[in-house]
Amino acid sequence: MNQDNYYRLSDIFLMALRIEKNGYAFYFDLASTTLKSDLKKTFFLLAQEESEHIELFKKLYDECRQHVVESSTSAGINIFEIDRVANQHVFLRSSFEEIKSKLKTVDDILACALSFEEDTIQFFKQLLSKVDAGHQEILQALIAKEEEHKVTLQNMGKR
Repeated sequence: MNQDNYYRLSDIFLMALRIEKNGYAFYFDLASTTLKSDLKKTFFLLAQEESEHIELFKKLYDECRQHVVESSTSAGINIFEIDRVANQHVFLRSSFEEIKSKLKTVDDILACALSFEEDTIQFFKQLLSKVDAGHQEILQALIAKEEEHKVTLQNMGKR
């Protein structure tokens, strides 16, 4: 097995941390610049939840780094599988400023935010089969939170 073709679990948690940090920045920026109070409140709430996810992934990363041998799977986590999913993620393939510059209407913002949540869910689902049972439980909880974010955003679009 060529170890160069595999990520360590800590690498995956760093990638997830980057996604969540970008999500936080996105929602915080929207909350800071939006004039409508209902949107502002919702975007601040979403930013806060992304902030909680950031702290969780920092903790998971630190736990991995404390172990001499990282436990992911005996076969490792294949770079090509993860990169394929990660490269589809809106916040890993484009800069935040580039994305923001294309958002002209509330519908654009909501569509982008929904895409962010959907990409994140797909990324976490891809990881489920690659981590141990304890980490699967954490990822399932995060997937459920991201699903809640989608519902929140969909409901905002109906207003």
